[in-house]
Amino acid sequence: MRQLIYNSEKIQKSSRVDAETKQKARPVQIFDSLQVNKLTSKQNLNIFNSYDNIKFDIWDNGKEDGDIINLYQNDKLILENYSLTKAKKSLVVKLDPKENIFKIVALNEGSDFPNTAMIEFQGDSKVELVSHLKKGETAFITILNKKN
Repeated sequence: MRQLIYNSEKIQKSSRVDAETKQKARPVQIFDSLQVNKLTSKQNLNIFNSYDNIKFDIWDNGKEDGDIINLYQNDKLILENYSLTKAKKSLVVKLDPKENIFKIVALNEGSDFPNTAMIEFQGDSKVELVSHLKKGETAFITILNKKN
């Protein structure tokens, strides 16, 4: 760990390293991403799980501003025109034995850009993510069964 921080400091000070590479080499960002995963347009987050069902909570963790989403599981609509609020909406979903693709579609951006949905999956472990989407954009969460 000490070597990682030292190398990161050298990268940050170097004039031969471009800004994008410097941004990727920041250890604080790497560790923060392990806490809450940020999901943007067309991104996919893979989660491994061995349970037959998964519980998840979905809510607006920022300013409650009228964000509305659709949520699909394997192209089947499970939340339609859902208005995100501070109150957590809890769902228990039966998983397909092979693969489950959850799709979040932002139907608007509310009064405060962008559309943000906080989602907490609880299966083998707890995974938290927040989507940051413009109107019409989509992000994906794929839950893969560890038993297969």
